[in-house]
Amino acid sequence: LIEAIKGQKYILPQLNYREALKLFSLNAFNDSCPLKEFESLTNMVLDYAKGHPLALKVLGSDLCERDILYWEAKLDRLRSRSHGDIYEVLETSYEELSIEQKNVFLDIACFFRSEIVDYVKSLLNSHGVDVSSVIDDLIDKCLITLSDNRIEMHDMLQTMGKEISLKAETMAMRDVMWLSRHGTQCQSYIRLWDSEDICEMLTKGKGADKIRGIFFDTSKLRAMRLSAKAFKGMYNLKYLKIYDSRCSRGCEAEFKLHLRKGLDFLPNELTYLHWHGYPLPSIPLEFDPKNLVDLKLPHSKLEEIWDDDKDAGMLKWVDLSHSVKLRNCYGLANAPNLERLSLEGCTSLRKLPSSVKCLEKLVYLNLRECTSLKSLPKGIKSQSLQTLILSGCSSLKKFPLFPENVEVLLLDGTAIKSLPESIESFKKLALLNLKNCKKLKRLSSDLYQLKCLQELILSGCSQLEVFPEIKENMESLEILLLDDTSITEMPNMMHLSNIKTFSLCGTNSQVSVSMFFLPPSSSVCSRLTDLYLSRCNLYKLPYNSGGLSSLQSLCLSGNSIENLPESFSHLHNLKWFDLKYCKMLKSLPPLPQNLQYLDAHECESLETLANPLTPLTVGERIHSMFIFSNCYKLNRDAQESLVGHARIKSQLMANASVKRYYRGFVPQPLVGICYPATEIPSWFYHQRLGSSLQIPLPPHWCDTNFVGLALSVVVSFKDYKDCTKRFSVKCYGKFENQDGSFTRFDFTLAGWNEPCGSLSHEPRKLTSDHVFMGYNSCFHVKKLHGESNSCCYTKASFEFYATDDETKKKLETCEVIKCGMSLVYVPDDDDCMLLKKTNPVQLSLMTEPSCSYGIDDVIVMDDVRPKRGRCQLGGGDEESDCKRTKEEKILV
Repeated sequence: LIEAIKGQKYILPQLNYREALKLFSLNAFNDSCPLKEFESLTNMVLDYAKGHPLALKVLGSDLCERDILYWEAKLDRLRSRSHGDIYEVLETSYEELSIEQKNVFLDIACFFRSEIVDYVKSLLNSHGVDVSSVIDDLIDKCLITLSDNRIEMHDMLQTMGKEISLKAETMAMRDVMWLSRHGTQCQSYIRLWDSEDICEMLTKGKGADKIRGIFFDTSKLRAMRLSAKAFKGMYNLKYLKIYDSRCSRGCEAEFKLHLRKGLDFLPNELTYLHWHGYPLPSIPLEFDPKNLVDLKLPHSKLEEIWDDDKDAGMLKWVDLSHSVKLRNCYGLANAPNLERLSLEGCTSLRKLPSSVKCLEKLVYLNLRECTSLKSLPKGIKSQSLQTLILSGCSSLKKFPLFPENVEVLLLDGTAIKSLPESIESFKKLALLNLKNCKKLKRLSSDLYQLKCLQELILSGCSQLEVFPEIKENMESLEILLLDDTSITEMPNMMHLSNIKTFSLCGTNSQVSVSMFFLPPSSSVCSRLTDLYLSRCNLYKLPYNSGGLSSLQSLCLSGNSIENLPESFSHLHNLKWFDLKYCKMLKSLPPLPQNLQYLDAHECESLETLANPLTPLTVGERIHSMFIFSNCYKLNRDAQESLVGHARIKSQLMANASVKRYYRGFVPQPLVGICYPATEIPSWFYHQRLGSSLQIPLPPHWCDTNFVGLALSVVVSFKDYKDCTKRFSVKCYGKFENQDGSFTRFDFTLAGWNEPCGSLSHEPRKLTSDHVFMGYNSCFHVKKLHGESNSCCYTKASFEFYATDDETKKKLETCEVIKCGMSLVYVPDDDDCMLLKKTNPVQLSLMTEPSCSYGIDDVIVMDDVRPKRGRCQLGGGDEESDCKRTKEEKILV
């Protein structure tokens, strides 16, 4: 056994939280746990040390018997500088490294932490240096680690690395005489990432020949004029990145660096060149890309790159996306190792160089929105190509010839008219997107031979009338989208037995959908999870829906259905149900128990709802949102049963959270509802006009049975159009105790959030008042105030507003005109008794709280007894409490 493990290294794991807390506390407080007033600061120190025993011991000793101000100042310094004692210990490991190991360690610490291992190896490769072995050595010395195929290091080691680089920078920039004497022996390169230091270097040029890397964040920079010789003399510069940290994707190009006289020089040693918004039409003529590995110039003003006779044999990754003036990229002709090429949004690019077809290592080619591109080079040979993106290439009329190994082909928005009959040769094709190919009229009859095809998107192919016969089983196909096509006959589902998502929205012809509604024994759709049949001219659904046993999402919006079959309640896995604009729908039967989201917007004939709307059970855990906006015919009984149903369901969920499942935590909201009305239900005991509410809570409000809040508002809509398909009513709240302690929170009452790209309906419009109501757990509030039988004097304030959940701002066209609040308590009775004794309609009509708690806002779900009987249980004082409650219900 000893021989087997001889020579292997064992890396001690970092201390866990409990161990780290104990070690630090022993050194900082001479005790196994911190003082209460230092708990928050202690957690910050532990987060910094990340289980490192040396750091915990040194920092603990340093902070021992120090005041809070010293702790805060020390933490601020540690964010940019190492602790002296820790630094000295860690630096000894660094000093033992070879020159190559030091350079790789500092490059990673300053620039490439958390990057993919192979990517870093490609960038750091130098002449005569085996970077792979250097990285392995650094791992063995515990200076870096590997996590999920990325290079990582401890925060303290990164800070040390940056401090070492700063020393080199200081020597180079402030001691020119020292450089002149020792320049030949000095192996310390300068790495710059501070914007002020970079600006000074670019303008004064001191120590330029020692610069190895520049990462220039221009987010806080104003316009800056650079000389054409700004990079002159930087012969050792390997990494140059100019970017704006405010947006990692670089959505907008703001040209802050002005080169009015152009740029004369870029060093030939560059392996990494990232310049977001490169401001010139070309790269300097003298630049030789022979060492370049990664070129990224998005949103640039480039018209061309270098000449096609230059060797770019090391180049692997190129991103020139959104360079709208780029006319050609012939410079890539001699880049045989190119693996990824992105030319997305290069709208002036008319063709690719013929040499592209010889890029045998090309894996990814993105030409999205190259609107001037008419064709691809014939005979692309790269057998490595896996992803080809031609989305939005509106001038592309012929189906491109591409290698047989392509797995992802995106042709959406192109002008192609047909698929080639030889499409069966693409044996590995897994995703074929032809969305909005408006001129596509014919698919290949051999489509069924694409045995690896998992996703076929034909949405918006408005001239496509025939779906080819499926002669053999397509076992891999899981997603088939045929919405807004002219297809008149359904494909044979017998050979599509693994379909999970199917869409037929917007087919105006009478396509039979009965195959989806078959008994389980006959069904071929048992694995179907998402079914979209919006705007299919459906008038009636088959009675049996048992074959859809796996269905989770169902969209029937925009159809002329009058009633739903009773069998819908057996769709036990259904979570999302869309019935918007079913204007003939008159009633809803009982719906599945696990339903989480129901949207019945503008079902203008809807009058009645099943009572209860979904089955209620002991231990209820399903969070629900029921939307009935613009359902103006919904009768009073239906509204009251809806409110009562939501009330019981939330009560059961709160009870389950305390007694069984969540152990004190329930996501919010428990239940949310929306329906057209002008008044908040009368059982909300605190109501106000306007959008805010401030009240003193009763002295015993936070007892052991308290579980949350019921909140309700009336929102007045003024010609509101929901363009984002997202809307919610939110509440900011604050509970403040008599001693000044307080807690803030925000809740969502109710609203809708339609899936991205879902169904091309017009934006929903609301012009009248609607009630929004939500039940929310408040366990974090309870944690602050604690459970106590003693008096607790608390002021509560609430501010309600409507938002679209995208801008996060209040909507001016939606005004909260009334608001209400009640406290929610767990009932004393058993859940089973609650379900037997409570009638939802009767419950929603209750206007008196239970007096058994002696407070004003109790919502007790089993209280169906007359007011007089309840008040007399506790004598005269409690009768007074009930009278007082009745008075407080008046709107103020």
